[in-house]
Amino acid sequence: MQELEDIVGKATIKSFSWEEIQKNCQNLGIVCEGHNIGSVHDGSYSSRSPWFIRRLKEKLISKTFEKVGEEFTNEVLVGILKHFQKRLEVQTLGKSNIFKDITVKGIGTHVMSAFVLGQVVELLNPLQAMILADETYGKETVVPSVNINSVEWRNKIGKEIYDNIQAKNVEIIDEVVYKMKLICDKTETDLMRLSKQLATASRKIPIRDQMKLIDEWMLREFRIENIERCPSVLHFIAGRKKDSIVMKVFLQNSEAQSEIFCRDHVVNVPDNAIFEFIDVTLKSDTKTSFKTIMQREEKGFRMRSETKKRMKDILKNKKDELFAKHSNLVSISMSPVNYSGDDVIHKECIVLYCLDADLIPFGEEPLPKSLEEFECNILEDFIQFGRCENCKALDHGCSVGRYGELSSGSLGFFAKKRSHSSHNGFLTAAHVALTDDVIASLNERKLSDYSFQNEIYQIVHPSFEDSASNNITGQVEDSFFGNYNCVGIDAAFIKTDALIHKNEMYYSSFSFDIDSDEEYDVTKKGRTTGETKGILKDCTFLIRRPFPDRAGVYLTLDNCYTVYDSNSQIFFLPGDSGATAYVINKTDNTRQPLGLAFGKMTNFPITFVCPIDKIADVLNLSILQPAEPMEIP
Repeated sequence: MQELEDIVGKATIKSFSWEEIQKNCQNLGIVCEGHNIGSVHDGSYSSRSPWFIRRLKEKLISKTFEKVGEEFTNEVLVGILKHFQKRLEVQTLGKSNIFKDITVKGIGTHVMSAFVLGQVVELLNPLQAMILADETYGKETVVPSVNINSVEWRNKIGKEIYDNIQAKNVEIIDEVVYKMKLICDKTETDLMRLSKQLATASRKIPIRDQMKLIDEWMLREFRIENIERCPSVLHFIAGRKKDSIVMKVFLQNSEAQSEIFCRDHVVNVPDNAIFEFIDVTLKSDTKTSFKTIMQREEKGFRMRSETKKRMKDILKNKKDELFAKHSNLVSISMSPVNYSGDDVIHKECIVLYCLDADLIPFGEEPLPKSLEEFECNILEDFIQFGRCENCKALDHGCSVGRYGELSSGSLGFFAKKRSHSSHNGFLTAAHVALTDDVIASLNERKLSDYSFQNEIYQIVHPSFEDSASNNITGQVEDSFFGNYNCVGIDAAFIKTDALIHKNEMYYSSFSFDIDSDEEYDVTKKGRTTGETKGILKDCTFLIRRPFPDRAGVYLTLDNCYTVYDSNSQIFFLPGDSGATAYVINKTDNTRQPLGLAFGKMTNFPITFVCPIDKIADVLNLSILQPAEPMEIP
């Protein structure tokens, strides 16, 4: 307990010092009401409106609290790990060095980090209200001009922050230590119970060569570092393949520089390792084989309803275990036919889509040949979460992307918040609007539920990749990536105040049954392929979305709609992520919203769509039908 108090006390002294607060107040940039105010390093920004000055002060205080809170959290966690290091050195005669050069982000302590930061933010938030309490000017009042980016004004605000934090110093230490002590006590109890369970289990497990097992697991450190600096690298996997050690790297638009980057940034690489580079944009066309499967299904080779129900139950019970144990696995589905090379036979089976059928990742077992009474058909594929490859008007399928980043996707349905009728905007895929790091940190939670997530994620139109204008059209108000009520969702709501809306709520009496054998025509409008048509088949795919820069971290998307390419055209390509998809009523040719297209198979012409009703539910939205393209005044 005393050690924890010392660690928290030292973190408080360092993170809440006048030097740190002064530095943050001067260096933090402010964006308010669409104005990029900047910091002391930018040009002067003056205002005579006390209401606006108060808003800017509120923004600066909030960002400073967030920054010092993060620094405090980092100091606490690093202090704890250094404490562990000292204890290990005593027990290992100084030979332990596992925490050398540690950083909080690099050690996977996101849960504890979020907890400590949450406690600090909870304690600091009331201080903001206290600092602002005395400023009650009317909106029309005018005062002498204030330079928001002057060192003097920033230091004045910093001094108010510093004085208020110092007054709460002891309370912050006591509260954080108390809450962390509760976690430690619970962890100790849980570990003791787990230890007993492991001891019981170990007596039932055959003894293996422990050193050989350790060596194999150490090879899992064979990886590529800093892959965020090379956008062409989509994913990588390493393991044993036919008696060779292989690293397989999946690239988007492969270039020699990308391969050089991978070789230069690989770590813990065995001397005899072989590299395989796969450009997913050059994968061979498998439409001929796929057409054969479709023809056989049309001849009556359809899955029996009782078999489909039994398989769904098996996948529901097994999918978490399969995805956790097999990093090679990208998707799970079921099929009435078994596909092996050029042979396609009528045999109901469970389909396991993997990155490489012959590669077994280090420390893992081969993919199962069967699940319960059903044979597994193991196929190779790679799921592309769409990117973008020029667009002037704001309409379905327009190019959108993150501010200042070479990322882009498609504008989806227009929508508005049910709880705030003035909050209008549009949908796109979450992985278009947010970085992988943010999505992984949210961990199947809405952005709006992340109580200490105060970042502003700006969206531009067209995307920065298509136009260097960086024209901001809105910002991410909410998002969700993961499973909601057992259905995969990849969606973000972009709020924008710059649009004149001329639309009405969607209404349709047309309904469809996805569990029936009937097929439905689907149309989509996306950034890359424009308006295309496909065939809605089922919703039995389970998808694994890895985050390669966070080793071992992944999320799953279950039971999304699957749309197959029609014979005449490709339905989806990278850059179409977030595109609107509709079901077409064959009777009167009307369209009903189906969802947002967000990804596709590489080898098989299958596109994934997350249902619009689930998106509207989780993000609390009403979907709007534009009478015409939305205008920008």
